[in-house]
Amino acid sequence: MSFWGCVVAGGESKKVETKAGQLLHLSQACLAPDTPAGASAQVMVGHKALVVVVVVVVVVVVVVVVVVVVVIVVVVIVIVVVVVVVVVVVVVIVVVVSLTKNQEGLLVLF
Repeated sequence: MSFWGCVVAGGESKKVETKAGQLLHLSQACLAPDTPAGASAQVMVGHKALVVVVVVVVVVVVVVVVVVVVVIVVVVIVIVVVVVVVVVVVVVIVVVVSLTKNQEGLLVLF
């Protein structure tokens, strides 16, 4: 990972944009990748980029898991509702059929 530019001479702290798009406050005159300061700055940028990637991956995994759990819960609720409705309809049909065969039961029903 190399830098887009160097800090101007004079020891002033400047913002230097890296290829990863991060801004670093650097006080060295110039941070070439082959200098110790440049190497340490690159390691720092690499660690920051790694942390960002890990955080993004964790957030994406959590969101996917939550969505999958919600979908599973909704599917289970729909299945339970359908089963309950089918059972109620079957019970009503059986009761109505049995009462229509028995006129006394029909009179009791109404």
